[in-house]
Amino acid sequence: AIKTLTVAEEAMIDVDSLVAGKDLVVMLRLEDFERECSDIFESVGELVDEVVRAGEIGFPKDVVLVGGCTRVPRVQKVLHRVATAAGASVRK
Repeated sequence: AIKTLTVAEEAMIDVDSLVAGKDLVVMLRLEDFERECSDIFESVGELVDEVVRAGEIGFPKDVVLVGGCTRVPRVQKVLHRVATAAGASVRK
């Protein structure tokens, strides 16, 4: 579903025999996903900031977001905010 939500506003989640042979079919909207995971996404920005400070080498001038959850729009916004605050440019 996460991969689908990186390019669409909705994703269908279909799990066969989830409990006692009953199937689960749910439509997940990007807005709902981002709201439910907002604390996790914000912690990503905090973690990046903490790692950069701990490394004592400063933030890189250019940041390239590649693959995985960096395709999630909210994660991109958080990382963009952290990077630009440090004076870096961000590319996808």
